[in-house]
Amino acid sequence: GQPTAVVLLVCDAFGVFPPVARLTYPQAVYHFINGYTSKPATEMSVSAFPSPTFSTCFAGPFLALSPAKYAAGFAARLASARPTVWLVNTGWTGGVMASQPGARRIPLATTRAIVAAIHSGRLAEAQTEPMPGFGYEVPVSCPGVEDPDGTVLRPWVGDEPGYYLTTLRGVVGLFRKNFEKHAASAGLSPEVLACNPAALE
Repeated sequence: GQPTAVVLLVCDAFGVFPPVARLTYPQAVYHFINGYTSKPATEMSVSAFPSPTFSTCFAGPFLALSPAKYAAGFAARLASARPTVWLVNTGWTGGVMASQPGARRIPLATTRAIVAAIHSGRLAEAQTEPMPGFGYEVPVSCPGVEDPDGTVLRPWVGDEPGYYLTTLRGVVGLFRKNFEKHAASAGLSPEVLACNPAALE
């Protein structure tokens, strides 16, 4: 059978990505080819700041072909099966881990409720709001997730000190720099190229 939903996972220790976001097919391919995640800071780390990791197609060292080939294959499968595509963040939200006061680890119960709502199809019916910078569509509510002030699913809400926007600006810059090597390669569609976010002022 064909999948009805595809989930891309990220552990974002910068707290920029929301617990869940719905992606268009070009956005899914863009995120897939970047292969973004992050390494949380630990007590043994030299720095108390997390470090970004970009592993092309989530398998960088093991790719035998051009990344554009894998991206094209992924795009073709999406076009054939027509599933919904979701980015699920199992890391932090609301700020950089251990560095900003609003930062908090996304509870496992929240992630479980999100995945259940994805598979049941109920999350696809939720109202959404575009994520700043990347433009991914973020549900404003999810069955089983308590979010009374709107900050759980949308970490930019109530960002009075500007922590979120400052960190987002940096993460967008990391994506733009990483994507330079892919944008120059043949095979990526104009729609995928257009998903690279503009630099934030």
